[in-house]
Amino acid sequence: MDEKYFLDINNTVHQVCSDVGKIQLEKQTNKIEYTSKENNTPLTDVDLLSNEMITSKLSEISEGFTIISEEENNEELSDENFWLVDPLDGTSNYIKNGSNFCINVAFIKDKHPVYGAIYVPSTNDFYYGISKLGSYHVSTNNESVRMTCSFNQSKPTIYTSSSMNPKKLEIINKNFVNANINKMSSAIKFCYIASGNGVFYPRLGPTHEWDTASGQCIVEEAGGYVLDKNLERLSYNKNDKFLNEEFFVLSDKFKGYDNIIKLLC
Repeated sequence: MDEKYFLDINNTVHQVCSDVGKIQLEKQTNKIEYTSKENNTPLTDVDLLSNEMITSKLSEISEGFTIISEEENNEELSDENFWLVDPLDGTSNYIKNGSNFCINVAFIKDKHPVYGAIYVPSTNDFYYGISKLGSYHVSTNNESVRMTCSFNQSKPTIYTSSSMNPKKLEIINKNFVNANINKMSSAIKFCYIASGNGVFYPRLGPTHEWDTASGQCIVEEAGGYVLDKNLERLSYNKNDKFLNEEFFVLSDKFKGYDNIIKLLC
């Protein structure tokens, strides 16, 4: 699979994400029943339906590659090349009738993402990145704009998870003058940094690889960085649980973030 392949199938990914997103929005208006997974995160029927629709479509176009999904990840990987899918990232926000949820689709090649797509149902925004070809934002009117991480505003925006530890927030505030802290759910945060609307996203709690792969490709192709606590590029297929430890999304690697990361860790 090369960049031409991902360019060719990108419209198909966009379409299936759009179809799934419409169903997610329709079902969000009803009372949402859910159960809890082993890790105490919620699971709804919408998660399962979304997963079925996306993985079925990917199976048609994936040339036999394994598809690892949040809702279906028991297969043993025999190849370093595989799909990673989160059919409904931000389920807790979705259940609360929020808008900060999205669909993540990525392809991993040799430990790193080479294709990433994020669709936001509440706004009909589609973001994608393809290795060597850049990152793009496709808006509601289907206008495609290439993104760059360059941030030119005087007041830096920092994105964090909704449950960021107050003591860690204090460290951020001390190290960023007049920072605007924006707490929100899901991988949409990656897209905002890739589009130049933020400079830093620290994630200190555990996540899964399907939470980060699509966003990482989008950010990296826009000129940014996604690093682990050792300031190494975040990699994939690290363990059989597909778990990440801390990671940090940066619009610019060379602005003293190393010192802040040390303080946060």
